Amino acid sequence: MANAEREASLSVMGLQVGILLALYELGHGLYPASYLTIRSCARYAHALGINVSWLVPAKPGITLMETEERLRVGWAILILDR
Repeated sequence: MANAEREASLSVMGLQVGILLALYELGHGLYPASYLTIRSCARYAHALGINVSWLVPAKPGITLMETEERLRVGWAILILDR
């Protein structure tokens, strides 16, 4: 798979699905599975370039709403990891 195809398959919505799966696993006491899911979500977010820092400038072409959504997804992963 070429890099362009791989980047096209990554999306914030797919990351949000992973976060919901991790929440489900944590809620049902599936701790080893939730640990692996949260880890994969963190790697997914890193691949998308999602940070929780306000100091990192937004990517060009991304609206303020999308930037806020990406920031909140990053915080969700950080909170689940803790």
